[in-house]
Amino acid sequence: MPIVKDRGYNAFRRVMSRLAGLGGAGVRVGIQGPEASAPKEGGREDAPLSNVEVAATHEFGIGQPRRSFLADTFDLQQPALHLMAERVAERVMLGKMPLRVGLEVLGHFMRNAIVDRIDAGIEPENADATIQRKGSSKPLIDKGQLKASITHLVEGL
Repeated sequence: MPIVKDRGYNAFRRVMSRLAGLGGAGVRVGIQGPEASAPKEGGREDAPLSNVEVAATHEFGIGQPRRSFLADTFDLQQPALHLMAERVAERVMLGKMPLRVGLEVLGHFMRNAIVDRIDAGIEPENADATIQRKGSSKPLIDKGQLKASITHLVEGL
């Protein structure tokens, strides 16, 4: 009777079984959930805007200069995010990290990158009238409500 040597087949089957269970799992980062519909503090009483409406006007430049804090940050962070995702995927496949934890790590990373970019200042600066009203030339920062509404959400698990 020949001797059968397992050269990694059983480990490969375990990894593939874990991967098969991932279908549809992911993480979303942005203004979502209850924070999205919250009205902007200090906004106009005759035309109140929600956090997601304020975000959209800046992200897409609706009625003002475009100041993309979501898509542009994602583009800028692609190399770091790709490397981090590879490391997380490897740990998940080897059973060293639960998938939910890995997705939480990626979500926290992107949320923090977006907030850091807002804090650093996104061009163009505020208009003179806005600077006088807010006391700051940095866009997207008034009372901190928009930044606080940026969250991540793990889905599909």
